[in-house]
Amino acid sequence: MAGAYSSITVLGWPEGMSRDDAARVLVEALGLDPYTANLRVNKRPPMIVARVADAIAPSIVGVLRGKNVGVFTLTDAAVERLPPPLLAKRLESALGAPEPMYMVEAWRGEGTGLMMRDVYCVVRARVGRAKVGPPQVEVVPRPISYGKSLSWDYDVNVTHERSSQISDVIDLWLGREGANGPERIRINGDKFNWDVLGKERAMSDLQNADKLALVLASQAPHAAIETGFADFCDASAASIGSGWSATSAGGSRLDRHPAFEFYSAWCGVMHWRQ
Repeated sequence: MAGAYSSITVLGWPEGMSRDDAARVLVEALGLDPYTANLRVNKRPPMIVARVADAIAPSIVGVLRGKNVGVFTLTDAAVERLPPPLLAKRLESALGAPEPMYMVEAWRGEGTGLMMRDVYCVVRARVGRAKVGPPQVEVVPRPISYGKSLSWDYDVNVTHERSSQISDVIDLWLGREGANGPERIRINGDKFNWDVLGKERAMSDLQNADKLALVLASQAPHAAIETGFADFCDASAASIGSGWSATSAGGSRLDRHPAFEFYSAWCGVMHWRQ
């Protein structure tokens, strides 16, 4: 995503605006053809409708806001300036503290203290990778008998090697601002010790991540809770490249991790500005 580009996000359409009218707004603002515009408005906001050069982003935003469309702009430069997340290995609750707080053990470098009142946004997502290998063709001869005569038929089996992995992730965005913007702590179930849940600890990362996200959200009552990563990817796939892509070997792959990095930054910056 390098370069002087901005992502234009439609947060919502005006109440009562039809899909046809919304499509016409995108045609006017972005210069899309009507067919593509209709495909875009068939997705539920929020969605990234375009990635454009920074120089023309203000004029596009002006057209959209003139039609009372909720819009948010995020520059690539703003994303690139954000500090990388602190990768948490373990959370240890500060027993006896007057308010919810934790010590965060990091995978690399020094840990940090976490005051839950500093958390202004909680992002909870399931982030997937998947791969489908090239087709493997097996031809199996099968004899067919007609009385005394014998002929051959062939069974053709086509298979694909498949693999997938799901990571359960929680990003905690903190109101304390570093030199390059707000900070965040990342809990990735692939590399996290769930002991902080105590007796509530479950067998799967999915269950543990959901339980911990609920606990943390309840301890940060003023934080925005963002759980719409899958819908965001579906609506914005054409703009952020979060769909399937072909491999050089003839298969295909899906990797939603780059899309999640963008989505988390999108949530963090949007709520930080608010």
